[in-house]
Order: sequence, then C-alpha cells, then structure tokens
Amino acid sequence: MKALKEYLPDADERRGLVTYMKKGESSPEIREKLYADCSETEKYMVTMIDVPDASAKLDVMLFRTIFKNQFDEATDGIRTLNKACDELRSSEKLRKLMAMILTVVNQINTGGEGKMAMGFTLDALLKLNEVSYIFSAQAPIYLYFLLNFYFRRKLLTRRRAYCTMSSNW
Repeated sequence: MKALKEYLPDADERRGLVTYMKKGESSPEIREKLYADCSETEKYMVTMIDVPDASAKLDVMLFRTIFKNQFDEATDGIRTLNKACDELRSSEKLRKLMAMILTVVNQINTGGEGKMAMGFTLDALLKLNEVSYIFSAQAPIYLYFLLNFYFRRKLLTRRRAYCTMSSNW
C-alpha cells in the first residue's frame, strides 16, 4: 500500500499524463494505443488520475491492513497483563512474603511492642533498601535477612516433607 501511494502522480505528472492522454480523445482505439505505449508505472498513474481522493483511500486501506495486526498484538498484551495481575492477586507465596515483610518492619519500627502497622503501600517497599543504612556495617541488610529467613523456612518445610515421605516407605 505504501508503494502504491508513493507512485501516485504528483501535480506535474498529472498535467503531463492528462495532456498526453488528450491526444486520444477523438477515438477509443487511439486512447488504447496511447495507454498501451505507456510503461507499467505510467499506466498505474493514468488509472489513478480518475480515482477521486486516491491518496486518502490508500491511507484507509493501509490503516485497515495494519490495524488488525496491531489490535491483535495489543489484545494479546492486555490478556497477558490481566493474567499476570490475576496470578499476583491469587499468589499465596506473595501474600506470605508481604506478611513476613510487615512482621519484620513492625519489629524494626516498634521493637515488637506498641502500635503495630496493619499493612503498607507498595511504594513503601522501595524504602526497604534504606534500612541497611540504619544498621551497622556488620549487620545483614534487611532484604538479605528477609530472603535468608524465607529460604531457610522453605528448606525446612521441604526437609520435613521428605522425612515424612521417607518414614512412610
């Protein structure tokens, strides 16, 4: 479509082709002979001279061919995003991780006593890396501690499950 639009006659080409084709106005045979003597590009231009708003029509045709593909790609992306959001909402592991974060942050902020927070906003997670500056250089950073705690817990759960399975044999 882009190539077809590129070969549409401009104003000078249009005038030249109209003048050339007027030589054949007297009879259809002469007009057909003049048309046959033209190159393929010139034949295309002569044909497109008679099409009103050819450029706009080619733009619409191009849009129609491109739109379906772009719409399908966007729809696939939206479906993927919706699926990811649904998985995050229903993720039990994410809930447990957020609960652990809340517990540890409450412990850091209140020492385990006093008014505990019931929740936090996601932008508060960005501040977790600042916790390491509060502790001394020898203390592990908060995120390392949290991940270490999580993976130890997961490892213990797996060991218990393995021991249970082994004793059943």
